Amino acid sequence: MQNQSMIIFLFLCCILISSSFTQNPEWVIIDTSNSDLYGNSIDRMTIDKNGDIIIQCGYESGKVFKINKNDWSISRCYSMTFPMKIDEDGFSWHVGADNLIKCIDDNAIEFFTPPDTLKWENLPKSIDIDHNGTKWILFRYELYRFDGMNWSIFNKTDMGFPDTPANEFWSVVIDEVDNIWIGTERTGLVKYDGTSWSIYDTSNSDLPGSSAHAMTIDDNGALWVLSSNLLSDRNLVKIDGDSWTLIEIPLSGLPPQVLIVQPLVSDKNEVKWIGTWAGGLLRFDGKNWELFNAANSGLPDNTIWSMVIDDYGNKWIGTNKGGLAIYNKGGVAGLNHTDHDLIPHIFKLQQNYPNPFNPSTTIEFTLSKSEFVELKVYNILGKEVSTLVSKKLNQGNHTYTFDGKDLASGIYYYQLVAGDYREVKKMILLR
Repeated sequence: MQNQSMIIFLFLCCILISSSFTQNPEWVIIDTSNSDLYGNSIDRMTIDKNGDIIIQCGYESGKVFKINKNDWSISRCYSMTFPMKIDEDGFSWHVGADNLIKCIDDNAIEFFTPPDTLKWENLPKSIDIDHNGTKWILFRYELYRFDGMNWSIFNKTDMGFPDTPANEFWSVVIDEVDNIWIGTERTGLVKYDGTSWSIYDTSNSDLPGSSAHAMTIDDNGALWVLSSNLLSDRNLVKIDGDSWTLIEIPLSGLPPQVLIVQPLVSDKNEVKWIGTWAGGLLRFDGKNWELFNAANSGLPDNTIWSMVIDDYGNKWIGTNKGGLAIYNKGGVAGLNHTDHDLIPHIFKLQQNYPNPFNPSTTIEFTLSKSEFVELKVYNILGKEVSTLVSKKLNQGNHTYTFDGKDLASGIYYYQLVAGDYREVKKMILLR
């Protein structure tokens, strides 16, 4: 009997310790209201060799910032430009206004300028690096190749299709055997194997549309492509060797004529994350689809320009007007609330602490906007025993203390109601 009591006591102590820490919010927003970011449009992102997040605020302005992975401090990166790619040695390569830039460290950079006959004039789209270290730089109408010594250029005529202004290049990725894949706006998918060009479209492949936009290579070497036929069809295509798998993107919950073109990211669990223009963020686990938008989640804006996933599994989401959103189911990892005043843009009820408690405990919650709030406590039979708040509160974090000195030991429930948001959690009063 004594041993059984000791086991119960240790178990309750474990609950008390684990409940004494407040869980990080699932959504955190970094924008001009709570940081030194230049603007709330996050056009491009990548992760450098140290795991720091590099972002560009505003495509035209080119303001580039670094977010330190350890303390989330934000600094301006004057030497960096986009597009950007990290090579196998950890050096970052950037496409400048008229040259290619290699960043050796924060204080040392090296420039590589193509000859005047190959000088680029259009906006850069993306860059990738093959296993030989050759850089492939994609512009709207040309593909540049730089092997460390020599430059060469490929245009649409070289690839075998009409050179029309409307037919822009969209993205470039390189697979495990160094095939160069290029997504286009009107001519499907282009592959270069080092000697010859191949074009895949609706006439000779299972590609469902005339456009191939964002692409990614998963950990198994398969190529994933976002393909559409203008605004009529929206599909995800998996190309694994000679096998093509077409996955229709469900349009339920998405606004009419939504564009699903970028970004496309694969996490370590092979879950695909797809950004849309005006439709929010899509998640596909291989079987099921889930939609995150400004109405049902902490996403601050439904148009998404960019996205990366860090080593913690945090999803860094660059939006059009809402700044930078960080999402992780179960709580954003690596966030230290004592060092940062980042306001979570979501309603969130935290677990009370301590729990079990005697006789008082603390209840915290977060409001993404000013709202009329009711926070009530009920016993196990559903009878209301206390109202902690019933009034309009401002956006931000709020803390209340529940005193159970006049109540019996047992299980109690506390409920937060704020507008359409409603959440209930369990707590234990232990005398």
